[in-house]
Amino acid sequence: MYFVSFVVKNPSPALSIGIDLGTSNCALAVVPAGAPDGAAPPPQSVPITQPEEGGTTLAADLLPSFLYHPRPDERASLGTAPVPGLLARRAASRTPGRVTHAAKSWLCHRLVDRTRPILPWASTEVPEAERVSPVGASAHFLRQVWASAQPFLPATTGSPTSEWSDIPIILTVPASFAPDAQELTLAAAREAGLPNHVRLLEEPQAVFYDWLARHGGPAGLPAWITERARAPEGFHLLVCDLGGGTSDFSLFTARPAAPDDSSGLPRLERIAVGEHLLLGGDNIDAALAHWIAARLGGTPDPRAWPGLVATARDAKEAILARAPDDDTPHTLAVTLPGGALWGSTRSFTLEPADVRALVIDGFFPECAADASPERPAGGLRELGLPFAADSAITRHLAAFLQGRRVDAVLYNGGTLAPLFLRERLTRLLTTWQGHPVVELDNPRPDQAVALGAAWFGAQLRRGTPLIASHAAHAFWIETATSNRPASQPSASEPQASSVPAPSLLCILPHGTPLDQPVRVAPPGLLARVDQPIAFRLYSSARPADERAGELRPAGPDHTALPELTAFLQIPPGAPRAANGVLPVALEATINAVGLLRVRCIPLNPPAGYPEAWDLRFPLRPNLSLNRSLSPFEDHSCSDSAPPNRSRSHTRSLSPAPDSTPQVLAPALAAIEAVFIPAKSAPSPSEPQVSGLKSQVSAEATPRTLFAELERLLEKPRADWSPEILRGLWPALAATITRRQRSPDHEATWLSLAGYCLRPGCGWPLDDTRLNELWRVRELGLAFPRDPRVQTQEWILWRRVAGGLDANRQTTLWRRWENPLRSAEAPPELVRAAATLERLPQDTRRQLLRRLLDRLPRLIKTKSGQLEASLWAVGRLCSRRALSGDPAAVLPPDVLSDLLATFAPLKFGPHTAAACAALAHAFRRTGERTLDASPDVQATALELLTRWQATSAQLERVRDLRPDDDAADWQALAGDRLPPGLIFSAKSR
Repeated sequence: MYFVSFVVKNPSPALSIGIDLGTSNCALAVVPAGAPDGAAPPPQSVPITQPEEGGTTLAADLLPSFLYHPRPDERASLGTAPVPGLLARRAASRTPGRVTHAAKSWLCHRLVDRTRPILPWASTEVPEAERVSPVGASAHFLRQVWASAQPFLPATTGSPTSEWSDIPIILTVPASFAPDAQELTLAAAREAGLPNHVRLLEEPQAVFYDWLARHGGPAGLPAWITERARAPEGFHLLVCDLGGGTSDFSLFTARPAAPDDSSGLPRLERIAVGEHLLLGGDNIDAALAHWIAARLGGTPDPRAWPGLVATARDAKEAILARAPDDDTPHTLAVTLPGGALWGSTRSFTLEPADVRALVIDGFFPECAADASPERPAGGLRELGLPFAADSAITRHLAAFLQGRRVDAVLYNGGTLAPLFLRERLTRLLTTWQGHPVVELDNPRPDQAVALGAAWFGAQLRRGTPLIASHAAHAFWIETATSNRPASQPSASEPQASSVPAPSLLCILPHGTPLDQPVRVAPPGLLARVDQPIAFRLYSSARPADERAGELRPAGPDHTALPELTAFLQIPPGAPRAANGVLPVALEATINAVGLLRVRCIPLNPPAGYPEAWDLRFPLRPNLSLNRSLSPFEDHSCSDSAPPNRSRSHTRSLSPAPDSTPQVLAPALAAIEAVFIPAKSAPSPSEPQVSGLKSQVSAEATPRTLFAELERLLEKPRADWSPEILRGLWPALAATITRRQRSPDHEATWLSLAGYCLRPGCGWPLDDTRLNELWRVRELGLAFPRDPRVQTQEWILWRRVAGGLDANRQTTLWRRWENPLRSAEAPPELVRAAATLERLPQDTRRQLLRRLLDRLPRLIKTKSGQLEASLWAVGRLCSRRALSGDPAAVLPPDVLSDLLATFAPLKFGPHTAAACAALAHAFRRTGERTLDASPDVQATALELLTRWQATSAQLERVRDLRPDDDAADWQALAGDRLPPGLIFSAKSR
């Protein structure tokens, strides 16, 4: 959230509700309704009722953000739904595989589908059908909190939503939450049944509001603060909120009242917000668990790791809650499944001094005021989450301040509950500033966010002017710049050796006021229409005197955000856009609940055009890309040559010059000429494309179409960029019903469609293209008995499987399941089935077991089926998902069965294929929940060595090595990855 609004609804004291949806705990507070003419009552904490064992309930100040998934024998007393709260918190150390934790952190994890049931992460105890999504888990917590707020709500006679519309309901989020995470938080609130008018509030602001509430509001500021506020530099307050999952920094100022303000009260403003850091108490818990494991002499079984982390969390909290001089040793019991070392309960003694040293040295080390976070080669990745690479909170804080003044600091969050940590930070801040920094009081850090949110809601209703919170980030959209005339193709030009930074267009400057639309329309700004497009979005937190409409090269202060996507569709009957592009303006707004809204507005549109198109954030994951299909072509803002497209540069996001409408037009015409008879009319493509059919060879047929496209595009198909591949799709979509002309037509259409859309994800708006492609399944094959057509259909779905959702993969599986039971199943069908990674894990395990059981017989009889089965085994057991989603990877326990089956077999001439399967299955990822246990990994490495695997395969299994995207993808998916698209989990 970036700012909030102040709307006078009712000047009388009335109910206001504040909810803190925390990573570790949730809290609820209200400002009760008061007398019509009286002062607003102070906010008060509300106990949250939560289930307990034996079917009872209890009320506690906090609701732990843990969900326990009951066993079948517990459902009579606990019910079938996941149980939130204290019961789940206690179960985290006993049965960690049945507990969901850190759902709030998962809301920020863009590589996974946050609406898909993936939690508890990597659990082998909770069936997939009983798991929850990050959004669903957050809804469980909010539903429990909202139930405890019901006694304060007025009775309703009709729709509760409409009758409660005047009640401020404030839900807090980290100040650094990206717009997509905010959208997901509101989605969780809707799923939980909260009214639609819920507002978001930054957590550091809520902490400051709590402090103001306890000191009489702005009128009650201490004299030393008001005096400092009158100084030229003003008064500066740092709020440092370190919770279980995030480190959140915000900077506020107090300055003299405006000349027209008769109150004379200092003017409060939030002026800076830090970048999002997945760094907090959870990281300390994981680090302490590593420390304990090392002293017990080994590495626990991956299934045991969550339990060890939970045990370390309990021990950490018990030790750090003591007085600093209490050095009584703390004894804990570590009970873990696994090998001999970890198969029993062990008693372990922690020295408090060791725990404090680990926390200080690892997370709060001394550093200089100009320090910046280090970027080690490998960051800490535990529980599936992409924690910050540098765990030193002090270095992140120094980078945030970067010379900014601080006069006082207000601490919050469970991580900073120990006094010695707050004192350490205050001393460090004083050293950096060169003057004393005062710590402001916060007696209830566990409740401050909810209390401050409730107080803010009450003041919001009364129209009280409080903190002025303008846009804390500037937002930018990437554009392609070129002064190249449209008639001059550039596909043959030599590539430069270095890549210029992409050009960014500022669409919303830092400090933009609430609900104030900002429109930018630089000359020459064109958007592609009638096709899916994506707008690569960036943000920058530090003010840099940017102006709306300004172009700047991307720099280190620009953070890439999820793309904004849209389909700028021209309504039927309206005039077509020349060359497929349209002059546009962009309009950006931060609205009343703190959400970024961006619209694309056509300039001087003909009659029938829409007023604007809304741009939205996609909430499903994508593969990492080294550039985006930019929707913009700006022909007036730069005299430089267009950026080149080096694969090594992961932020060159400009469209390739080989994909302009002029270059693609003959290829589109060739597709039409092959699939649409000459007498057919009207042409489905742009009018100018139809006129280009004269460039197409008269002898072009389905069997020669690939060669014809290579001739027209002047490059072999292996070098077609993603822009070319996706650019050909509109013609294929328009001819989807023209496949029935002959088996040759259908087989070629299926082959070209799969080739152009592979891997089915990773390129802007591939979801939309896959929706169109799915019509093939809905319409059915025209020649289903033709062997070549059937084979090409299997290859098509294998190629695009990464972009098919669970429902569509299940539809394909139901069609293929019976043929796959046969040992004579066609090889391409076996390969295609193995790519359906969003099927239930039990289904994929059964397919794997069936394939493994067949191997001894296939070695003696069927070489074609053997090669396909080995490939499919490697795909099913791979540690990398085609979609990039780590939740689609089978747990590492399947690797023991794989190894037991492979070890005694003699594959003969097929040994290389067996080695490839093992290399994919045992590739090291650095992710504890994905990698095999050390002893199983060592056995696999020994077997590969004995079978004389390649050095690259041995390196993948032995070492944590950089991704080799092209080679990995070709082995995993059976196709070369389109040049320029990266198959990688690096963004995690």
